[in-house]
Amino acid sequence: MAALREVHHALLRYGFDRDRSHIEHIRYFGDLICNGIKVPVYLDIVDREFISIPRIILVDRPAELPSTCAHLGPDNVLCYVAKGTSHFDIFNAGEQIIGCVSEAEKLLSRLLSGDVLEETREEFYYYWGGAPILIDLEDVKDSKSTAWHVSHSGTEKQFWIISSNYDEVLQKYSRSGFTIEKKGAPAYIISASNSPMIGEESWPPKTLGQFVRWLNTYDKEAFKKLKRVLLDVHKEKQLRYLFIFINDYSWFGVSVLFNEPIKNVVRYGSSWVQHLLQGKGQSTKIIRMQPVRVDEEYVINRSLGEQKSLAGLRIALAGCGTIGGYLAKQLIQTGAGSAGGQLVLADPDILGPNNLGRHVLGVQELLSYKSDGLRDWLIHQMPHANIVSYPEDIRNIPLESFDLIIDATGEEPLSEALNLRYTKGGLPPVIYTWVMGAGTAAQCLLVDSKSFGCYRCLRSTDGLEKFTPVLEDIDPLVMGKGCDDYYVPFSSSASMQAASLAGQMALGWVNDSASPRFRTRIVDYKNAKNVKDQNLVRNSRCPACSR
Repeated sequence: MAALREVHHALLRYGFDRDRSHIEHIRYFGDLICNGIKVPVYLDIVDREFISIPRIILVDRPAELPSTCAHLGPDNVLCYVAKGTSHFDIFNAGEQIIGCVSEAEKLLSRLLSGDVLEETREEFYYYWGGAPILIDLEDVKDSKSTAWHVSHSGTEKQFWIISSNYDEVLQKYSRSGFTIEKKGAPAYIISASNSPMIGEESWPPKTLGQFVRWLNTYDKEAFKKLKRVLLDVHKEKQLRYLFIFINDYSWFGVSVLFNEPIKNVVRYGSSWVQHLLQGKGQSTKIIRMQPVRVDEEYVINRSLGEQKSLAGLRIALAGCGTIGGYLAKQLIQTGAGSAGGQLVLADPDILGPNNLGRHVLGVQELLSYKSDGLRDWLIHQMPHANIVSYPEDIRNIPLESFDLIIDATGEEPLSEALNLRYTKGGLPPVIYTWVMGAGTAAQCLLVDSKSFGCYRCLRSTDGLEKFTPVLEDIDPLVMGKGCDDYYVPFSSSASMQAASLAGQMALGWVNDSASPRFRTRIVDYKNAKNVKDQNLVRNSRCPACSR
């Protein structure tokens, strides 16, 4: 490969030599020049196509480096480029490989100068390691809760989860095949004041003594809180306890299994705490834990940034077919059905084999009501969501109490009926979304104000479509046999476009940035023409909204 030859000659010119005794990877040996110091390194080409950048490893750790520092792991691999932030140009391989060496030299020079304190804080988790523990709590400030052990026999997954009650954990995870142990372990949440720093001695800690000495060094207030908690622990009968430390910067924790005979023999809590922190109890083993938030607020808002979510709203979705299925998942991922809100799925149809080619559901939900199958599938994805299935016509639901209605049926008569109700003042805002032609385009309309056009305003006074993206000379395509089997063929990509338009419109509406309220996305450019996104102008002679 030409790139490998270029890399080879460039490294030789830079003073590196090929190490042919190493057979696992292509390896070179040379020196990085950092602050006047020669630092011997290996340069490994682990990917001959350079999708992964070459790896640079310190042969010996310079004495000037602290025992733990940013960008340098315990295996002496130098992280000189953050993953995903750069790529190796194979058509300029010689210059690229020297650039890698240069970046490594710059970074190591900074490490030797001690100029990466804040970055060391950022890499705390890397050095802390630890088993994952899921935190599903609304309030995590200085509180006592319970941790349950969760396991999955099929995949051998296992983890701890801290939640407010067992029944909630059981409801969320048992339907996914997990087993939850009934007996939980006490879990203490302790707020810390300072951002955790990597320790210099006995790092990462493996015993309770090592842990508390480190904790007392970086955050004395958190250490005092732990001592008070340990007094409470002495009164408890259980032996397994989890301690989770949180602050605005990072969370970490430990799991401790205390010695039963000593815990029972030592009469006074203060004596037991002294035994743990200063006596033989210091050798008590700990399991380091890495907390991960899974509460619904975090799961939803993490991807939305500064945007408001759909949490707390009552939303009715008409149509759980090919558009509604993809849309419903987007809705719950942006907050629908959470924080006291509700997502109602309305569709009287049953999922048949003919639907599987473009529906989000599969054979597991075959011959079920679409709304039932979709509800069960969504709760499997987002166990916290409040989702109600209504396998009937949406017009039978009292829609006045909802905050938002979304019509994803693509059925114009139903859309006209909902639109007429809205114009008479009987409905909240309505979003309509549909596929035009045989998957030619997707369109979406929000009707939320009498200042703009309604659904009927998409047509002229004589009933002709004004904003169709389908070319005039394209004949409508319908397939199937018999009265109940006719359908318009199009792939699921068109459905996804329609669903995405409605999902974006819902977020825009709740964030007061709904314009333009009418949007079009072309799918089949061969048979389509552009339609401008816009706020519809009311038709003064519209039979629906001008009366």
